[in-house]
Amino acid sequence: VAETAAITGYTGADAVIQLPEKLGGYPVTTVASNAFSDNTTLTTVVFSGAVSSIDSYAFSGCNNLKQLYLPSVLTQINSGAFQYCTALESVVLPDSVSYIGYRAFRECTKLSSINYPMGLTNMDSEIFRGCSSLKSITVPEGVTSIPANAFNSADYLEEVILPETVTVIGSYAFSSCVAMKSIDLPESLTQIKDGAFHYCTALESMELPDSVSYIGY
Repeated sequence: VAETAAITGYTGADAVIQLPEKLGGYPVTTVASNAFSDNTTLTTVVFSGAVSSIDSYAFSGCNNLKQLYLPSVLTQINSGAFQYCTALESVVLPDSVSYIGYRAFRECTKLSSINYPMGLTNMDSEIFRGCSSLKSITVPEGVTSIPANAFNSADYLEEVILPETVTVIGSYAFSSCVAMKSIDLPESLTQIKDGAFHYCTALESMELPDSVSYIGY
C-alpha cells in the first residue's frame, strides 16, 4: 500500500501559500479536517498536484480567502470544506471531482461563478445554501445524470442550464430552489425522481418533454 501524507494544520501568517508536494518523503494527498479553518489572513491557496481529498471544514471560515488553485486529481470536497469563505468570488473545479459534501460552499456570499465538473456523480444537500451571489450554473454537454440533492436548497439560484445529454434528474436535485422561476428540460430527459422540484415555490412554468417516462413521488 502506497503511503501518503496529510496536511493537518498551519500555524503561519502568510496570506498566499503553496501546499507542499511531499511531507516526510510521502506525497501529500489530503488536506485534513479543520486544517485551515477560521484562518483570517489566508487569501490564496495553491494546491499541490497530488491532493485528491479536501476534508470536512478544511477551509471553513477563511473569510479573506479569494483564490483557489485546485489540482487536476481532486476527487472529493467534503462537508463544509469552504463554508463561510465570504470573500471567495469564483471557483474552478477540475473535472476529476466526483463528490461534493454537505454544505461544502454554504454562505459563500460573494461566490458568483462555479463550474459543474464532468465527473460529478455524488452530491450531498445544501451545498450552495446561502450563496447569495450565485444566480446561474451551467451543466456541461456530456453529463447524463444530475445527482440526488445536487442543487438542494440553493436558495438564490435563478437559473440552471441543462445540456441535451441529461437523461435523469435525481431525487431532491432542485428541492427548495426557492428563487428559480423556470427551467428548460432537455429532450433527452427520461426520469424525474422523487421530490426533484419539491418546494420550488417560485417556479412558474415547466414544459415536460415527451421523452419523460417516469416522474417520482
